[in-house]
Amino acid sequence: MAVHPWDVEAGHVTPDGVYLSPVNAITHLNSKLSGLTGNSDIAIIMITGNDNNGFIRQLSALADALPLPTLTQTLRR
Repeated sequence: MAVHPWDVEAGHVTPDGVYLSPVNAITHLNSKLSGLTGNSDIAIIMITGNDNNGFIRQLSALADALPLPTLTQTLRR
């Protein structure tokens, strides 16, 4: 499961582009995962950047290591 700035349920559109704060990302994940029952092992990886280029560099490095469809889709944005 991925949450990214272009997620219509989590991201925020501004005149400068789209934005997703860490707090909003965690809140969104919490709402999606709250229905799980029993024991679950969950790892959360948060990628951040001071600007779009920094974010893309971090995301590219992770997508190289974990080529998940949601990561590569986000890179194409």
